[in-house]
Amino acid sequence: MTVNYTFANLLDKMQNSDRDIRFMATTDLLHELQKDAFKLDDDNERKLISAILKVLQDSSGEVQNLAVKCVQRAVERCKESEPAAIAALEYLGHDRQPVRKRAINSLSMIIETSGPVLQQTVLSRVIELLARDPPIKPDLLKSVLQATGALATVRSTQQLKNVISIIFKLAENEDDELRESALSALEAILRKSPGAVNNLEQLMVIFTNSIKHDPNYCEEFDDDDDEEDEEDDEDQEDYSDDDDVSWKVRRSASRALNAMMSSASNVALIMSASGTLLLQRMREREESVLIEIIAAFNTFVSLSGPKIEKYYKDSNLFATQMIKKLNSQNKKIAKSVVATLSLMVEKCPNYICMESVQLLPHICKLMNDNSPSIRLEVLSFFTKYAKTVDPEIAAAASSLIVPTLEGAIQDSFYRIATEGLRVLLLLVQKGSNCLNSSTVTAALEKLELTDIDQDVKDSTILCAGALLSKNQVVSSSVEKTIRILAERMSNEMTRMSALKAMSDALQNSMISTYLLKYVSDQLLTLSSFLRKSNRQLRTLTLSFLKNLVASGCRNVDQVLLEVPPLITEGDLYVAQLAIELAAACISAKEAENEQITQKCIDLVKSSLLQGKPLVALENYLAQLAKFYPKRYKPTVRQLTDSIYSNKISNRNEIANSAKCLAAFTYSWGLNTQSSVEKAVQPVVEQFMSDVESSQIESVEQFALLALGEIGSKVPLGEVVIKHQLQQFTRASESVKMSAAIGIGLVTSGNLVQLMPLLLNSLSSCDSPQISYLTLVSIREATKNASDDTLRPFAEDLFAKLQEYADASEEGSRNVLAECLGRLVSVEPSLCAFLQEKCKNEDFRIRQTQLATAKNVCHLKQIDIPSFLALLSVVYHFISDPTIPVIKSAIAFMNSEAHNNAEVLKRHLTKDVLESLYKETKVRPDLIREVMMGPFKHTIDDGLEIRKATFECLYSLLDSCHDEVDLDILLNNVENGYDDDYDVKLLTYLILLRIIQQSPSSISSRVVKFCEHTKKILNLRVKQDAVNQEAERSEELKRAVVRVIAHISNNSTEILIDTNSTRAYQDTIRLIQNFPELSKFLEQERKSSQQLLFTISDSKSDQMEF
Repeated sequence: MTVNYTFANLLDKMQNSDRDIRFMATTDLLHELQKDAFKLDDDNERKLISAILKVLQDSSGEVQNLAVKCVQRAVERCKESEPAAIAALEYLGHDRQPVRKRAINSLSMIIETSGPVLQQTVLSRVIELLARDPPIKPDLLKSVLQATGALATVRSTQQLKNVISIIFKLAENEDDELRESALSALEAILRKSPGAVNNLEQLMVIFTNSIKHDPNYCEEFDDDDDEEDEEDDEDQEDYSDDDDVSWKVRRSASRALNAMMSSASNVALIMSASGTLLLQRMREREESVLIEIIAAFNTFVSLSGPKIEKYYKDSNLFATQMIKKLNSQNKKIAKSVVATLSLMVEKCPNYICMESVQLLPHICKLMNDNSPSIRLEVLSFFTKYAKTVDPEIAAAASSLIVPTLEGAIQDSFYRIATEGLRVLLLLVQKGSNCLNSSTVTAALEKLELTDIDQDVKDSTILCAGALLSKNQVVSSSVEKTIRILAERMSNEMTRMSALKAMSDALQNSMISTYLLKYVSDQLLTLSSFLRKSNRQLRTLTLSFLKNLVASGCRNVDQVLLEVPPLITEGDLYVAQLAIELAAACISAKEAENEQITQKCIDLVKSSLLQGKPLVALENYLAQLAKFYPKRYKPTVRQLTDSIYSNKISNRNEIANSAKCLAAFTYSWGLNTQSSVEKAVQPVVEQFMSDVESSQIESVEQFALLALGEIGSKVPLGEVVIKHQLQQFTRASESVKMSAAIGIGLVTSGNLVQLMPLLLNSLSSCDSPQISYLTLVSIREATKNASDDTLRPFAEDLFAKLQEYADASEEGSRNVLAECLGRLVSVEPSLCAFLQEKCKNEDFRIRQTQLATAKNVCHLKQIDIPSFLALLSVVYHFISDPTIPVIKSAIAFMNSEAHNNAEVLKRHLTKDVLESLYKETKVRPDLIREVMMGPFKHTIDDGLEIRKATFECLYSLLDSCHDEVDLDILLNNVENGYDDDYDVKLLTYLILLRIIQQSPSSISSRVVKFCEHTKKILNLRVKQDAVNQEAERSEELKRAVVRVIAHISNNSTEILIDTNSTRAYQDTIRLIQNFPELSKFLEQERKSSQQLLFTISDSKSDQMEF
């Protein structure tokens, strides 16, 4: 009752003769429409629409603007929006242009919240006006064109196809304003519904003529290579004619061309015609048009990337136009051109490096400009340039760049000073000679100041460290500079940057004496840093201390007391640095700390220990045995106590203990009076005895692995190998595998004598399991042997192993392929034999060769003719009739994408991609049913192929993004929506990667994905389902929500039409019905937003400290 009374009162006031009362009533109505409690019956809804439509043609512009805002709110409240749309259509033919404009805005708002039927109806009415014969008045026709562009959506593609030819003709009309409207409509259609435009060649001609359309400017002598015209072009920049509106045509054509490049499927066709055209039109005299041309050229650069030279050959034209604009009196244009050059440094660095010789002098001149924004843009270019170019080019360019940095470093604006110092830092790191430069003097003078911005302080300190490390500080200033850096190390605000700088300076052995003089007094301060909670501070301090000790710093006992607490599995990187510092101290003959040794032994038991931390730990024990040999026996007892007492915490402990013991024993043996072979012989005999006599399985595994690790360092004889081969008949699978690995390690240390024994064992055994174990041994031997040791045997061993390429067990073939791959990586000429073997009729032999090629690619980048010829054969096996061969071919392509992408790009043809895309579909011929007792069980033999295919597609997006048509890729990736759990997850990962790389590519796919998301969210697991099924269901829900979160953070580029927006909003509302998923959505939004910022920061090369 109250709502209806308020509503009736507002309607009366909206018809009042007083403008102010109408304005206030319309404002109140807008506020009421925004309230959730405001609800009307059907009769009042019609009255509301009628009242708003009347106000749309109010005599007061302010009232009309409020009415436009009320339209969308009213449509959201009303059940039926068709009356509003039909009424708004009537005003499209109004005599007053402002009324028509507001009608278009109203229609656009109505369409955003309406269904497809009303969208089609409204657009049909607009198209009818556009296609009317005879045509309507030009003024009305312009409004109709504007409405066509405003109402275009992905769903309107078919409707728009019927009138696109009419818009083409209007885009060539003699009336410039009508022509501008047609071009603007084409721009909107290209962005929202690119499928409606098919004849791209004709459209390119239209855009070319329109961009050049300038009837008041004579182009009779328009030769871009003629330098005599340069002054004339400068004079024309300020040219203006109030009656000339041709600039609107050129501006709209530039925008439309930009849209076509961004959305066209045949990019190569458009790019070939666009590059030279845009460069030629850089002589444009109107600023607004030139800005749009530069924006279009930026799109051209982004899309062409390293292939930019392919799309235009005239480098003189590029340099000439860039130089003209860099010297332009219009600083806004000059700044835009510098931004374009920065983009080119990112996208096509090789090309811009070639042109930089001509461009740099003109860019450097801009550093004298009074505008801070221009100088910052130039410094940003210098930063990207210095990071990208080769050291030789940077050194040559520094003679131009460095002198311009002096003013920047002395500038009072902190951002300019910071960027100037950063450019100097990068150039010095690239090897530029700046000694005796006034710029260096300015940087060192800045170092002495304390009342400056923190970013400037940090930049100055880092720059000083780089200058010291590259010997770019005059001798009279070296000691003073080091003293200041040492002082900065004691300051909480500057100590991290000071540590980085001092670490850099330590690389210069010529100044280490000065460094030690000032830093030795700071050891207590440095040791206190190791107790701080700041992880980065601890890592910097540990690295610096290690370098200090290596440079001759002594008396670090106090520092070593802080090291044991840092050696934990909680942070293995910090533990690695701490162990390296302790090893450096032992090597420098500082006192050994027993607590550190104990912590290292405790770390060996960690299931997380691997890689560099394990190597650091081995090196520590080696140094301990070298300088404190009496510590050998007690340390060995500590190391093996848990194994021999059968108290191991994880399987990783056995392998790591064996590695550490071998390194410890070998180093100890080297420092005994006898030879290392004799020294370790009792240890070897003890382990052989343990294998035979021990009843504890972990002891047997440890002894076998320890024998192998020792044998890889010290040549052992046949006795050990024969002893280990006997273990292949043991009952325990773990013991047999440990024996196989141990044999391989021993063989790698004595390849000449022991490899024949393994080959004989392989040829004489009749057990598939023993054959497999022997192949594992050969794999370990080839993997651990050095290239020089393995090369003399490579060809003969390769031929011998190929005899087993038809092994019945796929596992054996895969291990064999690893052996063959290692041999090919050592001797690439063997690729020719691989290619020949690929022709074999036996699918098992073909699969072995493909797996070999994959392992070769993983181990080493090979770019020789025989390997390239192999590639052209391998990719065609994606169409092989046998499953193992297909899977191996796809796995090979995946490995190439990861390890040798540039070679892969040369062979990534349309046929290869089509063969790959075919494998995204479920193949009914590979689905079979088997009986398991009384039950039927369905087995999909093609599932592994599809998983491999989706993994490969994900890898291609990373390394071969430019070679893949995302539209075609997405058409095939969407097959994964209805596939197995693993394939679904891979599908979502691919979508996430595409959103990160090119958000607009999935704009037309949002509706389908949202429908799929609803199915996933509404899945209900049966009550009697096992835990794994419930976990998989939850993981799928989280995965689709993660994609929705990324769509949300890129909504401006993805949600460009009403249908996508509506589907997305419906999905969000559905997610909000699940509290846990709703919370997860917000978390993912934040994390993906942080990722966007990280990518943005990386692209803009922000400060790292």
